[in-house]
Amino acid sequence: MERRIFSMTFFICIFFIDAYGDNFWASNADGIDFYFQRVNDSVARYAVHPDSSDSLYYEIDTLRLPDTIWYEGSRFIVDPGTSLINIISFTYAVPSVVILPKNFGNVNNEQYLYPILFLTGTKEQYDEEADLYYTPQSVHTIIVDDANPNLSSIDGVLYNKTADTLLAFPPGRRGTYTVPESVWRLEMACFMFSELDTLNISDKLNDIGDRALFYAQRIRSFRYPNALKRVEEGHIVLGTALEEIIFGSGLEFIGGSNFGTGNNKLQRIKCLAVSPPETTIEQFQVSDFVSLFVPRKSIEAYRLANGWKGFHSILPIEPPVIVGMDTAEIAWVSNAVATSYTLTLYTDEARTQRFMSLTFDANGHLTHIDINSSHMPERMPALYHEDGEEEKRFAEYYSFTISGLSPDTKYYYTRQSLKGTEVIDEETGSFETQSDGEEGLEQNSVFSSEPQKMIKDGQVLIRSGNATYNLQGKQVE
Repeated sequence: MERRIFSMTFFICIFFIDAYGDNFWASNADGIDFYFQRVNDSVARYAVHPDSSDSLYYEIDTLRLPDTIWYEGSRFIVDPGTSLINIISFTYAVPSVVILPKNFGNVNNEQYLYPILFLTGTKEQYDEEADLYYTPQSVHTIIVDDANPNLSSIDGVLYNKTADTLLAFPPGRRGTYTVPESVWRLEMACFMFSELDTLNISDKLNDIGDRALFYAQRIRSFRYPNALKRVEEGHIVLGTALEEIIFGSGLEFIGGSNFGTGNNKLQRIKCLAVSPPETTIEQFQVSDFVSLFVPRKSIEAYRLANGWKGFHSILPIEPPVIVGMDTAEIAWVSNAVATSYTLTLYTDEARTQRFMSLTFDANGHLTHIDINSSHMPERMPALYHEDGEEEKRFAEYYSFTISGLSPDTKYYYTRQSLKGTEVIDEETGSFETQSDGEEGLEQNSVFSSEPQKMIKDGQVLIRSGNATYNLQGKQVE
């Protein structure tokens, strides 16, 4: 089945208005035809060509957007305007590389105001392996003339001149892209119809334009950076293959927006903020069939919060404390502004007999141990791909395993998130290590508010409240 993606003409092409009724075709220096609208006797602007038949499109390697063109013996300066530019609207060429001239993005010496689209897809196709419909895009590289005063290109991606704003990502490029830490803003529609598999965003980025991720075709998880405090009204995140949306721990407000509708693959929304962000959304459109994951300590707050309480299922992000005979794994959700974390174990409920203190940096790495015994902690092993390389992924939560504990002993802990010396989040709890006898792994028939270890069908499981987890912290049925 074929479906055209450009039914969205209200968004992409409303700015191409034939005000003068004098449109014409003209060629660049390579003989590639473009369709123009005459603005005056010396200026022309790109216009929508009159026939969008698929049979007219042809593939080329490189497309140079001209800064001037000739028509009927007259020279015209090409004014790209300050609106969205969609290549397939004004030429039948379907390029791999796009080269922007020195005057592109410089309109009347004003800063370029709006993003640039390089959509070049025409026919929707079905990817059987990925089980999704998508519209193949051809552009994988964007190059800018060095003399351009407003734009720059880094590794084929379009930025403003100072490279702190990402303006347009070539939609036909696949794989993984990591936005440089120097970038503080993603421009509107900059990843529109992207074929990327993975997009990594620095937690320093604090501004995301509307529709920045709009119908991304292969991305399965989109994460808002922890530094972002507000998601304004009208923001849209849609993806053909999108399964997960993650809001950072710094989020304070989310406006009436559209998150995840338009596909049937979305499974979960995660919000790392300890306090439920204020929202004007009475009920998320996907709340009837998508689970919401939040910090374990905040579940009840979200169940009572406006908007968030509409989710049919609200579950913890991090696993419970997982204990063995002489080990305990403790996890906590990462915090946007934390500069360090501390974890202190005590042997008494009053927390006067300190057993061990651990200090971690903002990335969850152990930096200091203050210990009253020879028992040593160990960091959880890194995740690995099948090819053996260490997996680079966003840490929704940090976890640490402490080994060498005494069997059949109850410990009490305090976990703190700090900004400098200020405690910005704190939680307390307790756990009891298993007995060193076989009874330590027997089925537990007595209800307890503490997580319990048990064996079922030969698998060691942890029961916490009404939920059951495996040893990796993944919830099981």
